[in-house]
Formats: sequence, structure tokens, C-alpha cells
Amino acid sequence: MICSVFSCSSQEHQTSQLKDHQAVFFDLDAYFDSEMKRLSGSDLALTKVANLNGKEEKIAPQILDYQEELKVFRQSDINRLSWLDKYQSDTLSEAGKITKIVYTALEDKLKTKKIEILYDKDAVSSIAIENSSSSLVASGRQKLMYQPQSGYSIDNEQKILFGNKRHLHVAVSFSD
Repeated sequence: MICSVFSCSSQEHQTSQLKDHQAVFFDLDAYFDSEMKRLSGSDLALTKVANLNGKEEKIAPQILDYQEELKVFRQSDINRLSWLDKYQSDTLSEAGKITKIVYTALEDKLKTKKIEILYDKDAVSSIAIENSSSSLVASGRQKLMYQPQSGYSIDNEQKILFGNKRHLHVAVSFSD
């Protein structure tokens, strides 16, 4: 139920992506495809901590289904024909090299509000994503953080009409 507020647009996402996968913005789909392959082929030590409304569970899985684990990041991709003018793009450079890219939604109705990509030595060092959505019966906020060298976290808050607020935090760390 926690992710249901955020999963409504996955069908639209698949049908309205740019043709031939021409990315105008940073290509989250391609980036996370690459990361899934890299992580699946590695022997990293994994730790996963899930906290639902203050109740924490820590596990050390031998392997993760990265296709499923990173799906929420891919669902935040903003490369859609209908959104070409819906995001403001700001790029910071230092000595001719990109250090930061920020995409900010120009309309409140868009689920993905902000994407911030940081670079270190021409490689992505982190991706932070803010999503939110609301309907007549529920509202939700989601913060995603991905750091290719250390792990990722997913922070979901959901409020259902006449229900309690739910908070889910998942953090996965990997090391050699």
C-alpha cells in the first residue's frame, strides 16, 4: 500500500517514453540498467535495513533482485515527450566538467519533483530524487538516494484519508 500512491503512472511511463530512447534529460533508465548489471556481477557484501513506523529489521542478504530493488528509481525517469518543457534544468560545471545537474518540476501535478545528480571525476557520485503525489484518498512523499559506491535508501511517507501516517525507510549498503 505504501508504494501504491507512486506506482500509478508506470503504464504511462512505458507508452510515452521518447522514441528510440533519445534522452533529453539524464537517462535514469539507462543508468540503472548499467548499475543493475554491475551490481549483479559483483560479490559485494550487502546489508539491508527496513524500518516501518519505527520497527526495524536488519538482514544481510547474499543476493538482491536489483531489477526489483532499483525499479523505484527507474520509475522516476522524466524522459517523456510530454514533459520536455515541464522541468527546469540547471547544470553546474567546474573547470569545464559537470559537477551537478538539477531538474526541478515546473508543475505541481508532476510526481517527480526534483532530481539532483552529483559527479566526481566525470562519474556519477550520487542521485537524489524527490517524488510526491496526492489524490482524494491518499498523499505520499518519497525521497530516494543512490550512491554507486556505497548503497541506496528509499524513504516513503504515506497518509491515507482517515488513516494513520505510514513511514517506511529502506537502506541498502554494499561494500567490497
